[in-house]
Formats: sequence, C-alpha cells, structure tokens
Amino acid sequence: MDVNALRDRILELSHDEATPDTGLQGKALRWLNSAYHEALDELQPYLSRQLQTSATVTTDAQGLATLPTGVQRLVRVVDATNNRMLQESDEANVRDDDPTLEATGAPQVCWVSGDQLTVYPATSVELTVIYLPVVADLLADGTEASIKLPVAYHNGLVWGALVWGSVYERGFFNQGELVLFQNKWDDAKRSMRLSLAARPSEVRRVQPYQLVE
Repeated sequence: MDVNALRDRILELSHDEATPDTGLQGKALRWLNSAYHEALDELQPYLSRQLQTSATVTTDAQGLATLPTGVQRLVRVVDATNNRMLQESDEANVRDDDPTLEATGAPQVCWVSGDQLTVYPATSVELTVIYLPVVADLLADGTEASIKLPVAYHNGLVWGALVWGSVYERGFFNQGELVLFQNKWDDAKRSMRLSLAARPSEVRRVQPYQLVE
C-alpha cells in the first residue's frame, strides 16, 4: 500500500470517511508518520542494511570534510585513497597524544563533530562514508517504495496511526477501540521484529582461497 492508500484506510476506520477533506487528510498523515517513526526507532537494529546509504567525501589538508545532510549515525568510514577502514575515536583521546597513533602518514582514526568529519593524521584523502540517514516523513503522494519497512507490514501502520490519533485527539476513541488498536499495533510490530530478526543484518564476507596441490 502506498501512503495515500494507508492514509485513506486510517480515515475509513477513524471517521468512516470515503472522501475526507484536506484537514482530515493532514491529521491522518500526521498520525501515520508518528507510527512510522515509532516503528523505525524500535526496529532500527534489524533495518541497518536496508536503511544504510553511502557517500564520497574528500578531506582537506587539515583532515576535515563536511558530511552529507541528514546523517544520523556512521556505520563505517573507508579511506578509499589508501584502501583501509578507519577506526572511530573520540577527539579527546587523539588530542591526548595516544602513543599507538602515528603523527603523520595515512589516516588511522576519525571522529565527528556536528556535520564535520575529521581524520587523523590530518591529510587530504577520499573517504567512502557509510551511514544511517535520518528518515524523512512520509509524504501524501509517497510511493510504496518510500516506506522503509517490509511491504508485507505496511498495513500494520494503520493500527499504529489510530493509536497515535488517540494521543493527538484526546478522547476521540472509546477505551474499547483504543485497546483493540493498541493490541493490533503491538502485534504488527512484534511480527515485523520477528521477521526482520530472521534475516542477516549484514552481508558476511570471507577471504577467497585457493586449493594447494
């Protein structure tokens, strides 16, 4: 189901409206986004591979580069110039002259401050930054593919939206309805969690080998 279809289903259940006005559509979309981000927050450990993206940045002579907009968390940083993965460190540890670090040469560690990525030792290199982005709100005309959850569970967001509707519109649903919606929403999240937990979150790589005769 795409975003419009989910929104319309929410309004069918909440208002029995087949042709809702713009105000109601906006409310339902707000409820849907609240449920969507709740699910993403809870399921993020299982969604790492599906959500992560990458970008190429280049540091200047001081070892500084600006990260892409919307980085939530770094997964790994690869020095593409020297073909090595950098270790994330704390700036204070590096500034305290960690004896295990070389002062010159290819970068060994990196750290983030705001939207700035710094490598140490400071030098100009090309980096591949793999990260989890901040997931944007769903838009009214969003496609099914824009929903970063397994397609089989998109319909479950309807129940979460109805729960959030009761938060935004206090007293809108009676207690029996709210209990039903909450149980359905908990079941949907549980099913998503079990399904995603059964999938590997990372692709395993092994060194190629040759048979010795």
